[in-house]
Amino acid sequence: LLALKKLFPKLGAEAEEALAKAFVMWIIVCGDILKRGDDRTRLDYFICHDRALRFLSQSFALANQCMDTKAYTLLVYLMLKAGNYYQYDIIRSIILLKMLIEKTPNDFPLRSRFYKRLGDMLRLTGELNEALEAYDVAKMLFKYEKNNYGLANVLRSCGDLLRLTEEPKKAWEYFNKSEELCRQEHYNLGLANVLLFRGYLLKQIGKSKKALEYFDKAEKIFEKVQNKLGCADVFRGKGDLKIIKGNWSSAKELYEKALPLYIQLQNSMGESYTLAELQLCQKHLGDDEGRKKCLEELRKLLPKQPERVKEDITELIELADSI
Repeated sequence: LLALKKLFPKLGAEAEEALAKAFVMWIIVCGDILKRGDDRTRLDYFICHDRALRFLSQSFALANQCMDTKAYTLLVYLMLKAGNYYQYDIIRSIILLKMLIEKTPNDFPLRSRFYKRLGDMLRLTGELNEALEAYDVAKMLFKYEKNNYGLANVLRSCGDLLRLTEEPKKAWEYFNKSEELCRQEHYNLGLANVLLFRGYLLKQIGKSKKALEYFDKAEKIFEKVQNKLGCADVFRGKGDLKIIKGNWSSAKELYEKALPLYIQLQNSMGESYTLAELQLCQKHLGDDEGRKKCLEELRKLLPKQPERVKEDITELIELADSI
């Protein structure tokens, strides 16, 4: 890509077709790599995946300099496949998403998805007001499209953002709206996620018994629709409830159920949080060897995590060290 960027200004119009073909081939290959995810069990594949992610922003720079709007159709295809890129490099993701929004002014279905994703990224950087603004635009676009699935998802995200800003009543209202749409559309996965996030909110405000009820309801639906990520999130939520009660052994068992699911799904953020919570349990239970293994894995994962995630995990490690 670097060579292409240097050579392009020197190439004549006859090179445009050849360059376009090369670009398409590159995107197809990288799209497949990024869709399959980050497989740390195979060193060769891990390296390839890592490079594909790092070249992603270069591909946008190339398209921006020397290709027409057709290039962005290809880049949209690539970015929709590259779900884990957003975890890999939050800052560049925000830049690329804003670029995509700018380049797709009349494509409302794409813009709604990009604004929703932009809100998710801004939330991870702690820019909560900006995240809410992005969600508001996504809501407007989803309503315009009459896309109730997308609208239900962004309403849930709004509710969870308000949970973080300690506005539980407003958060609950958003969850109500999201749940209503999910039930109306028979959107079971969306419903399970809303129930899960209700559990998070109830846990946060100290209603552990009620939170557990919602976690149980969510788990049943996640199992029914065979959604492993949802099940992993439920196990983590239940583990947190056990920690609140000081039941470290039960919490450890739940985190150990969640961990292999995150690993299988190559969800490095969920894996990182689970390892951090697990090492805290192990410190309380006197399992020094188990904690050592968790910390070794965390050292491999943390460099790829957003700063906010790194801060959360560092706090959990420091808390365990202080015991």
